[in-house]
Amino acid sequence: MADDGRSAELREFAEGWAAAIIDTSYVPMSRREIEDFLLDLSGSLLTALLSEPFDPAPALEVGARLVNAHFTAPEALGRTLQLLGTGLVQPAGLSSEDQRLLDRVVQLLGRLSTGYSEALRERTFEEQEVIKQAMWLATDVAQRRLQDSESRFLAVFDSAPIGLAIGDFDSNILESNQALQDLLGYTREELNALTGADILHPDDIPDTLERYNRLFRGEYPSFRSRQRLLKKDGDVLWANVTVSAVRDSTGVATYQVAMVEDATELHYANQAMATLGMQDPLTGLPTRTAFMARLDSVLGRVDRPRRVALCVFGIDGFATINDGLGPEVGDEVLLKLGTKLRYHAEDNKMLAARLGGDEFALLIEESEGTRTVTPLVEEALRLINEPVTVLGHRLSVHASVGIVERAVGREQPAELLRDATMALHWAKQGGKAQWALFDQQRCDRDRAQLQLALTMPVALDNGEFTVVYQPIRSLGDNRLVAVEAQLTWDHPEHGLLAAAEFLALAERTGLVVRLSEWMLLQACGQARQWQQEFGERAPIVSVKTPPRQARDPDFLPNVIRALADSGLDGGLLRLELAQDAIDCDSEEQVEDMELLAERGITFSIAGLSGHRPECLVARPLTVLKSRDLAVSQVDGERETIPATVTWNTVSLAHQMGMQVIAENVDTLDDVAWLREIGVDAGQGVALGEPVDAEEIGSLLTP
Repeated sequence: MADDGRSAELREFAEGWAAAIIDTSYVPMSRREIEDFLLDLSGSLLTALLSEPFDPAPALEVGARLVNAHFTAPEALGRTLQLLGTGLVQPAGLSSEDQRLLDRVVQLLGRLSTGYSEALRERTFEEQEVIKQAMWLATDVAQRRLQDSESRFLAVFDSAPIGLAIGDFDSNILESNQALQDLLGYTREELNALTGADILHPDDIPDTLERYNRLFRGEYPSFRSRQRLLKKDGDVLWANVTVSAVRDSTGVATYQVAMVEDATELHYANQAMATLGMQDPLTGLPTRTAFMARLDSVLGRVDRPRRVALCVFGIDGFATINDGLGPEVGDEVLLKLGTKLRYHAEDNKMLAARLGGDEFALLIEESEGTRTVTPLVEEALRLINEPVTVLGHRLSVHASVGIVERAVGREQPAELLRDATMALHWAKQGGKAQWALFDQQRCDRDRAQLQLALTMPVALDNGEFTVVYQPIRSLGDNRLVAVEAQLTWDHPEHGLLAAAEFLALAERTGLVVRLSEWMLLQACGQARQWQQEFGERAPIVSVKTPPRQARDPDFLPNVIRALADSGLDGGLLRLELAQDAIDCDSEEQVEDMELLAERGITFSIAGLSGHRPECLVARPLTVLKSRDLAVSQVDGERETIPATVTWNTVSLAHQMGMQVIAENVDTLDDVAWLREIGVDAGQGVALGEPVDAEEIGSLLTP
């Protein structure tokens, strides 16, 4: 949207905001001044909404400025939240269905409400201090029969715009003002005949009584709380109540002054915000949006140094439960786990939430360090690991946990959650029911690896990858019989990288299929050149085929196309299969391999263990290529169990009609040992390092 269009929409939005709240409070400004004032606030909110990185902190000031401008009636905040929740996205020119945008709006509303409430409470507290001092002076002066000071106090007391009550510490109401009488629907005489317990909701009495006792003992000068008060007609009034003690010259608390603000609109506005996704409908826990808003509030407190801990839980193997037993069972598992975490959180003053899917979180707002956090996590894991019965199924459910614990600094909530999620990933790598603590150094290493992985597609397009070829020699006469194609990456920052330094990353990110297809095309093209140049002396080219590529539906047509595009004789191509590339339950894999074998292509496998013999025999495998045969792998001793196993492996492969090629042949002792046990060929440092394609000709036997 053009800037002038956005400005017009912002002005229109501010005018609508003014129309919504102008009649809620007395504000010493003209309508035009109010619109200009709200236009400025709208601009601040819009800028915060669109900021990158997102920071909702400016909404705190917006809430405070509303109070300072005298928009202090509860309706003013309620209507503001409703208007902003539905209309702020329009001046931004963005979709109201954008979940990321919705999360930001919710966080802005949360911070605005916090700023508004804090400013209102601060203002109320200041007014209360004035009233308290006036009352103390009035009491003192009354004792001296100074009626004029008492009159001034009563004038302030009666005309205060918020509810006021004076009571003793036996909970008797001694005096109330008109504002409180209007809020509760009682006359002065009726209120004076009641006690505090008569107007408190029964569920709030125990907590409030404890606060009064601590106030009386002098543990703090005042307290503030959100309470439910009972009106004369039986309705419930949600109120922000601030209570202070008035003490005599000896320090004994003789009276209490209560200030009561109507918070009903704010309470129901907060409830309405739940419709924006603040409560998980399955578990009843706060959602990710609500949790992040709370975390943002915790990180935004700067009143004193503090530490926080964030723990992210992920159910181990949840997809197996959900897919194998059905989503109904999966939902029940989530409900039971959420219930366990909620009770655990309530017992230990933590906040539990469901982040989405099978991920949950615990927030410890006042952490005392990892020594106190880890026992809480281990207890949570113990509770989760207890077997549960779900819809007739007895299940053992386990979870892993990622923990981040640190002093509150300048982090954004998303950064803290990101670090905890990374720690969860580490925990899952360690097995089931594990926890891992976030470590910045490990994180830096992982991110460096991730950045390397993310640059691979561009590197492939830029021609940074090349193929080198390692000789495979006959152990009988040292003749070059084949070469293995190997990838290298000439990285602009890290220099020349061998395949071992990046192929595992490519496997994790899925790029390994594209890389392997590219290497196959390059190797076939190069082998065709050797075929034309050297004829029958041309070596077989062996190309590793990762499991993901071997199981790709396009594997067969891609290999056939590589042969066709290059014109290579299939007899000069060998495909190396890892053990986990073999799918013994796949008849289609057998058919594909047989079709390629008919074109002359041969196959090698990296080992014989892990599969039924009939599974291997059913496939056209002609070579066993193993890295576990060299003498260094059997400690150089001929009469050992490993040596015997090696002998038997070579013998079994020969009985199955396969040649045996050893990898990692790095010493002359390796060569001698491999010849002794009947290995046919080998590759490694002792037989030749990988070389460029141009050097292969010089290695061929004339």
